Formats: sequence, structure tokens, C-alpha cells
Amino acid sequence: MLLNVAVIYLSITAFLGTYGLFFAAFHPNPFLYEFSKYLAILFLLVYMPLSITFMIKNKLKVMKAFRTEFKFYGFTFAGLPFLFVFFAYVHYMATLKGAPSIYTSIFGESYSRSVTITDKRLWGKRDRQEEIKLSGFDIGFPVSRRYYSSVVVGQEINVTAVESSMGIKIDFAMP
Repeated sequence: MLLNVAVIYLSITAFLGTYGLFFAAFHPNPFLYEFSKYLAILFLLVYMPLSITFMIKNKLKVMKAFRTEFKFYGFTFAGLPFLFVFFAYVHYMATLKGAPSIYTSIFGESYSRSVTITDKRLWGKRDRQEEIKLSGFDIGFPVSRRYYSSVVVGQEINVTAVESSMGIKIDFAMP
């Protein structure tokens, strides 16, 4: 039962973290940075020791997958911590941008705003992620390739901003 809850929690967190990292055009409030950081650290401090303890207690059952004790202990004390640091980062993005962006879309107040594009960049493997920076915001926002190609730096655009206590979600309309 507890394992099922943990797997469901990790699945939801992975979905929200991926959404927050690559797709959410969301500018979080400053308190959300600290909250997300400490929540990710708490996640790491809970899940990593539990997983290592589980591996050691069930060594005889799990050893079949590793064939040698060196591989088992290597994974248990190096692989698992690395894996959970990655999961902690995904958890951080889920609580920083993923879940708050969805919350803001549902419960926030919407208004139109005119902003200037201050910078554009392609990033990621083979430059597959598009990002633009807007005046009045200190972070970049992900956009579609079509939208990225249709705007230039210095151009003034109208966006729909949805604001809640967690931050501002930006909705882009084609210029």
C-alpha cells in the first residue's frame, strides 16, 4: 500500500516537474522559491534513506537483478542518491512552477498587459526548447517554435497575465 502511494506520488511529481520545467510560462512569487527548495530537500531526506534501507533489508531478493555485490552496493550507495537528487530537482520544479501554474490558471485573475521582448534563446539538446524574456520579468518563458519565429527582440506584444498569490502565468497570443 505504502509503495503504491509512493509510486503514484512520484508519477504525479514527475508529470508536474516536466510540465514546470519545459512548458509552464509562469513567474513564481519570491516565497515560492524558498518553499520549493525546502520541500525538495525534505523529499530528498525522506525518500533517499527509506530507499537505501529498503535495498539493504531486501538484499537477497534484489541481488538477483545485480549479479554481484559490488554492483548492488554501487547502485545502493551511489546510484540511488544520484537518482534521488534528480528526483528532488524534478520535485523542486513541480512545486515551483508546475502545480502553481495550474493553480493560477484555475483560480487567478486575468488581465491584458503590454510587454517588450528583451531576449530570445534556443536551448536544450539540438536547441529544441524556445524561450523568450519579457520586460518586467527576470526569467524567460517557454514558447512554441512558431511563436518564437514570429517575434523579434524589441517587439512590443500583448499578453494575457493570470495572477494569483503564487505568481503570474503568461498566456501568449500570436502577434
